[in-house]
Amino acid sequence: MPVSYQPLKSRPLRTYWKSLERCNEINLAHASKKIQECVDLGECGRRKIAIVATGSDGRKEKGSGSLVEPVIIHDSAPDKALRYVEESLRCVRLWEQTPLSLAAGVECKDLGNAKTVFSFAYGRKGLVFPQRLLDTQLLYGSVELLRKAKARMASEWLGQRWKTIRDPLADIKRHYRKSALSGQQHWKGHCVVNYDFACAQTYYFDDPASGAMVRGFKNGPLRYVQVGLVLGLARWVSCHPAHAEKIASEWPSSTFERLEFMADAKMNKPPRTVLDELAEHYLYFLKRYHDGARAASQGHPALPFDAGEVRDRIRSLDRVLQEGMFKS
Repeated sequence: MPVSYQPLKSRPLRTYWKSLERCNEINLAHASKKIQECVDLGECGRRKIAIVATGSDGRKEKGSGSLVEPVIIHDSAPDKALRYVEESLRCVRLWEQTPLSLAAGVECKDLGNAKTVFSFAYGRKGLVFPQRLLDTQLLYGSVELLRKAKARMASEWLGQRWKTIRDPLADIKRHYRKSALSGQQHWKGHCVVNYDFACAQTYYFDDPASGAMVRGFKNGPLRYVQVGLVLGLARWVSCHPAHAEKIASEWPSSTFERLEFMADAKMNKPPRTVLDELAEHYLYFLKRYHDGARAASQGHPALPFDAGEVRDRIRSLDRVLQEGMFKS
């Protein structure tokens, strides 16, 4: 079974993060081993293909439950080779009968194709999603390809293409800001309550009426911070083109490490204490989200919280995400 971190209420948030990160690193190493057992890239393939994990695995902040989702980055690899890789990935079993997340197919990003837009998910203009590439951990293949792909994406944040990426990202950030402040979001014509300040409860379940995955603080403050940081990075790069490739390729995959990176690189005008405060709030909501997921797995889809503390923390992180390089 995968290593699952069991948070303790008395544990400091940063200690919690380091333990969670270590559990994710162990699970990623296991996933890498299993993938290499099923996929034979060969010496040439290892230079032209990179298989990465994205999402919470890439950010090294998965609690439990979701499947590892792979993305393929390649440099003009033949279709036959890509089909082989995808078919082989379907044979991977990480823990007993646990497969990879391949229901929607494997996304492939081609460095050799000048028309590939790396800021889009699945190459679709309507899916502006730079996190798909930024939130990654290498599982197998070329680390150099991953670095080049991030640098290529940073180049998309310069010049005329920047507006087509900035505006949808800003809209997404505004959406998650509203969700964070209210605890609610609109999904396919339904009002979905992720957490309720009046009842002081957070919810974690799949809603059959709307088809929405109600996930507590995930679809509020966590997403708000994640998107806010990516938009802030992209905006900073667009204003500092000489540093675009270096910053994008060195940008850490985990949210917590990104905030430390920004403070060390002096990328934002507020003092380091402001970014440290934002990191503390993020870890608080991450832990509460994991607590909710664990309670739901034990038959308790609702979990109480301190409404005053949660409201104060959301207002605090909102102030940071509306200023400086984060300002929408």
